[in-house]
Amino acid sequence: MSAARAPGRGHGTSACSRKLDRVLPVLEALRRDIALPLSIDTTKSAVARAAIAAGAEFVNDVSGLTFDAEMAAVVADAGAGLFVMHTRGRPATMQADTCYADLVAEVGAALQTSVARALTAG
Repeated sequence: MSAARAPGRGHGTSACSRKLDRVLPVLEALRRDIALPLSIDTTKSAVARAAIAAGAEFVNDVSGLTFDAEMAAVVADAGAGLFVMHTRGRPATMQADTCYADLVAEVGAALQTSVARALTAG
């Protein structure tokens, strides 16, 4: 068992554990077999932490650091790269709020907030 999957690592929810069970073997195999940068798409800091330990060099947070307050610090502390995206609300509700007064300005402002969070974390 890899250090990333060691018991007691505090992965949190069973959904988080299931995701780790799916992605960690793939990350570990890719890291072993290819010399390309790897990333993990996740909004959960526990998944990001374990994926980085398994060889991911970047985290793609589709929530723009809004779903998990620990994400920015986890990525910064590991020295990993970070991609932030924009979303309005959680997946179950985001399609109910699709109207923008100024799409470019509102998405830009949200991304600036995400970048500020990332920079504050380091």
